[in-house]
Amino acid sequence: MPVAAPPPSMILALTPQVCHALNNELPPSPEGHPLITHCLRHAQLQLKALAAPSAPPFSHRLLPLCPQQVQAEQQGHQLPEEQATGGGSNSNASSSKRRARSGPEMVRVAHISPIDQINYRTLVRRTRIAFEALRGDYQRQGLTVGKRNRPDLRAYHKMLSTGQCLHRGIRIVGDIPGVLVGDAFFYRAELCVVGIHSVHMAGICFVPPSLVDEGIPIATSVVSSAGYLNDKDIGDVLYYTCSGSRNNNSMGHHADQKLDGGNLALHNSYKYSVEVRVIRGHDYNHSPTGKVYIYDGLYRVIESTFGPGKSGHDVCKFKLLRLPGQKELGSKRWHTAQQLKETMDAVS
Repeated sequence: MPVAAPPPSMILALTPQVCHALNNELPPSPEGHPLITHCLRHAQLQLKALAAPSAPPFSHRLLPLCPQQVQAEQQGHQLPEEQATGGGSNSNASSSKRRARSGPEMVRVAHISPIDQINYRTLVRRTRIAFEALRGDYQRQGLTVGKRNRPDLRAYHKMLSTGQCLHRGIRIVGDIPGVLVGDAFFYRAELCVVGIHSVHMAGICFVPPSLVDEGIPIATSVVSSAGYLNDKDIGDVLYYTCSGSRNNNSMGHHADQKLDGGNLALHNSYKYSVEVRVIRGHDYNHSPTGKVYIYDGLYRVIESTFGPGKSGHDVCKFKLLRLPGQKELGSKRWHTAQQLKETMDAVS
């Protein structure tokens, strides 16, 4: 059925004056409103944080590392080719070993024999003994002019400058050979010495983009000391709040966090399903630092979110799930021992 045309009296000519009048009646554009701007920025960050975890497989080498190679790297020289490759004549393995010693790179240690496991454990123990000997010597020396009296840091820097720290030439994803679940440390610097966490201040250790084929940072370990308002720890599940924008001597944040540095690296570990080492810090009055740090094994980041925290500012938050098949949590055994001691002290 044909539609009748409107009468001429109802046709409105779109003159400049009419367009101007209609424009004045329209509501103002929301783009300049601060609340709309904040919501838009928040939504964009949420989309980044909630990116689909179906990312392409992450590329990193499997390195059949041996303790003799690590000792050679510490001493600043290379092993004979046949010793570095376990006596084999495989040219690919030889090339892989030479590439491992040519500079820092990211690897996952694999194919360690039981004998090498024992040798690695011995190597870690010797390194820790050297650290403690140096630390004790610096502590007996007392204050040094122009330096803070931190014997642990002085010992660490001395070992670093003389090539005695483990795994400085490579960045290991996953377990550190010779370090077992439940191992306890009194100093953050000692974590760096054995290579389980290579930064003594930051809570997130990561491989920089320059050492990753994908050109992105990847987290390798975190130290959780329940230092933020949003941290929640129930053992096999850890809710971890990222670093940055924190008030001094306070658990709160003074500004929105940014998805960069260690925060971005931990998000990438979630995106590419790369496991991270978790070290928990516990208060301990009998420790020289008032803390004890316990290695609790490998966790996988299963959630990555960005949004308002308890302080009112936006924070990066992650949910980590402990991988199955590992030994009992070292922190659980530590708390059990502490409770037993308190019970015995109460009845004595």
